[in-house]
Amino acid sequence: MRRGDIDILVAWLPILEPDLVMGPTLFIDGRLLAVGHDLAGRASAVTEMLGDFPHAFAPGLPGYWADAYTPPHTPKGRKIERGPEVLTTDDIFAVVSSGEAVIPFPAHVRRFWARPDIAWLPVPDLHSLAYGLVWRGETENDMIRAFAAVVRELGAFRQDGLES
Repeated sequence: MRRGDIDILVAWLPILEPDLVMGPTLFIDGRLLAVGHDLAGRASAVTEMLGDFPHAFAPGLPGYWADAYTPPHTPKGRKIERGPEVLTTDDIFAVVSSGEAVIPFPAHVRRFWARPDIAWLPVPDLHSLAYGLVWRGETENDMIRAFAAVVRELGAFRQDGLES
């Protein structure tokens, strides 16, 4: 987007970059924990369990953005360990399926990446992720404003992540 290859995108929020505009929320997604080891037999997970396992993470993300995706601490204050580093979705699934790490995902991911080596556990007490429109402030135009107005008027779609 900053290179000018795209005009607008959908990203998890918040976006707190001075050159980017955080537009309206498009959808809010519940959370699932991707696991590939002993937890796979459980029906669900709770946020406090995130302190028991390392979490795959992508290096180079702004700290506030990474923390909006996976909190740095559990509700009881235990540190949520970041690591191993991953660069692609395939990397993420490799470390999850091997049991090296777990990672919370937005619920919509299960629909697109069903895998026999990954179990998806609902985490109802983990904050949902809001996804919204983002664009470069200097390139805002009538088309972007009109699209944002439609999204704002329709309101955010909410998915809890608990359905199959």
